Amino acid sequence: MTSADLAGITVALIDDHDVVHEGLASWCAGATPPIAVAGRYLRPTEFLRDRAGGQGVRIDAVVLD
Repeated sequence: MTSADLAGITVALIDDHDVVHEGLASWCAGATPPIAVAGRYLRPTEFLRDRAGGQGVRIDAVVLD
């Protein structure tokens, strides 16, 4: 996979610790190419409620504690 293949990747972060959110968001921002954090959630139920019906921006991956 090339960096061109990875351009525009978005992730959602699900974890109940702010420090984990901050660390992962920092790592994503520093990736080459940068990975956009499309949402931060404390619990999976919040993510599912927010994303019901496919609303919002596209999410390519979910990082779940």
